[in-house]
Amino acid sequence: MQGQLVAVLRDAEKIAELRRTVIDTELEVIGLRRIKENPQVVARVDLTEYQLGRVKIQLNWQLPQEPHLGDIWRVKLSLRPLSSRLNEGGFNRQRWLLSQSVLASATLKQGEWQQRKSDWRQQKLQQVIAQTDKLRYQGVILALAFGERAWLNDEDWRDFRESGTAHLIAISGLHIGLVAGLAWGLVRLCQIVLPSRYLSYHLPHLAALAAAVFYAYLADFLIPTQRALWGYGFWLLLMFCRIYLPPWKLLLLLVAWLSWLDPLSVLNESFWLSCGAVAVLCFYYRFFPLTRLQWQGRSLKQVLPAFVYRLAALVHLQFGLLLLFTPLQVLIFQAVPLGTFLSNLVLVPLFGMVLVPLILLQLFGIGFGWEPIDFILVQSFTVLQWLPNHYLALSYQQQWIVSGGCAAVLLLLSAYRTLRRDKEKVSTTQSNGYRTALCGLILSVGLILSVAQTRQKPDWRLVMLDVGQGLATLIIRGNKAVLFDSGQSWQGGSMAEAEILPYLRRNGLQLEQLIVSHDDNDHAGGVADLRRAFPNALLVRASNRGYGATHSRYCRQGEYWQWQGFQFRALAPQTISDVAKNRDSCVLLVSRDHLRFVLSGDIDIHVENRIAADIGKIDWLQVGHHGSNGSTGWLWLAKLQPTAALISSSLHNQWGFPHNEVIQRLKQTSSAVYNTALDGQISIDVRNGRWRISTARNRLSPWYQIIIGLEKEIQLE
Repeated sequence: MQGQLVAVLRDAEKIAELRRTVIDTELEVIGLRRIKENPQVVARVDLTEYQLGRVKIQLNWQLPQEPHLGDIWRVKLSLRPLSSRLNEGGFNRQRWLLSQSVLASATLKQGEWQQRKSDWRQQKLQQVIAQTDKLRYQGVILALAFGERAWLNDEDWRDFRESGTAHLIAISGLHIGLVAGLAWGLVRLCQIVLPSRYLSYHLPHLAALAAAVFYAYLADFLIPTQRALWGYGFWLLLMFCRIYLPPWKLLLLLVAWLSWLDPLSVLNESFWLSCGAVAVLCFYYRFFPLTRLQWQGRSLKQVLPAFVYRLAALVHLQFGLLLLFTPLQVLIFQAVPLGTFLSNLVLVPLFGMVLVPLILLQLFGIGFGWEPIDFILVQSFTVLQWLPNHYLALSYQQQWIVSGGCAAVLLLLSAYRTLRRDKEKVSTTQSNGYRTALCGLILSVGLILSVAQTRQKPDWRLVMLDVGQGLATLIIRGNKAVLFDSGQSWQGGSMAEAEILPYLRRNGLQLEQLIVSHDDNDHAGGVADLRRAFPNALLVRASNRGYGATHSRYCRQGEYWQWQGFQFRALAPQTISDVAKNRDSCVLLVSRDHLRFVLSGDIDIHVENRIAADIGKIDWLQVGHHGSNGSTGWLWLAKLQPTAALISSSLHNQWGFPHNEVIQRLKQTSSAVYNTALDGQISIDVRNGRWRISTARNRLSPWYQIIIGLEKEIQLE
């Protein structure tokens, strides 16, 4: 396993050495992530010439032709090493790509189409795309039939995410298991009419395995389907060899086996969600099986009609997942879908027992067409709209509360089962099991409460978020915050949506002031999204552009205001312009607790020299214009003498920021230099007048967060 990880990093390092090399090679399109706007493609490129073999990369597709699976192109491109923005609790793109065995990225602007590989699956895929082109839920049909989710639109994604049913459109163990179960049941049914000499115990299981393999083939053997196949095959092997293991031992063996087969899979959240779901079910059905529930001294199976009992079993299952699986979901996604219980109660049996079989039958021309399937989807999503679906983002404190609440409910149920064990005359082993579960849950609740109570917060914080080539700096006290600049925006998104708002929600922060240094997109791109989220926040601006705000003020030299004990003094600009450019940036001197820092936007050396004499020595400096050589001059540094200099830039940006001359000037003035491109999020915590700087990427960071291709050149503080 260790050797495989070392090999992956070695190949990634070799690719990083090719960053400035234009590579003339062939690539094959093997995956589509998005096709409608800004297509994202996974391709395999031939790098045999560079002793790398065939390597998976992610492409930003900018060719006029639409990408198709199996297409082979002759291209010239420059590979970029894997990298990722890195903020506390945020999405780690580098880790996710590594988990998919993707080792580089590139932008494809020109290429020559060669040919298209076409097997039965791709022929069927193109056929179904053409047949369902006019249907409302074409994207869902393609996702369930082939595992291709590139055709899902934003509305579909939102519906699945907010209802907590996104797992239904990712072919995984649930789908493979349902298809295998249906095949097993069908063969068993056929065996009723067969002579006894043709009956075989192994035949239904082998048919189920064949069905599972076929469905995985339709899904192009995506990583989750591979895990499901390996797990199912391992279980069948043990069963055929008459090796019977307790569920926990079997699960641990499977986790070890899958980790050995694909070590990078442990970086993928879906791996731990799958393992967690199985572990939850093992625990739940071990200690809280439905068969132990009684009504007037009789089991529910004896009291209820068969259909009602099966419905009760489904409710019992969903309740267990809600109770035990929610903490894991909260830990990974930092949010909880409020309607997940009812939504899964409706959609899981509908998708698993109705839609998937109908889709598979239709692939072989046995069904009634794609229109009835689309009609069922339309009606099911109409019902879904009636349910209380909402995706609630949780702060860290709320995550502890939700997890503690689930553990407390489970603790009460465990205590109830333990108190009844004598009346039920359970065995000593079962009794000890209940006691162990009860003790474990008590310890879990105690741990959750103790960690929640001991989580200390600083008196206040200064946080420079990693927003790529832009700027977003937060001043935080308690649960209130001021934001200086909002990062960039692009068609269909912004840094406010991707990084800033998630950070505010995770930390339970209320934005009270939004300061826009100037109107360039990399500083003001997220204003609209932030104003929608916090319409009552005061907008402070350096131009006449109002951004639709009704509650605003100017940042102009001589202006002064206070907030939460902080003193804000505006040093520039001298006049308000209609559109503020770099030289018109709002420059602020902020002070509190005898600590002083300057937020300088994108000012140049001329503005610095004009205002430097009015500032004096400071503790921290936001380096102007992302470290451009046209800013952060000698006079500016000589007057301010910052202890720490904070730079916001992106890795491998086209302007080469920060320029080496600026870094040398900062070092010669004894300033500690921090750069979001290298360090990720930069946080300064102040407690009792003393401060400490920490970074999201540091010497203790896990291996998958290293800066690939630069770790030998850069010494992270």
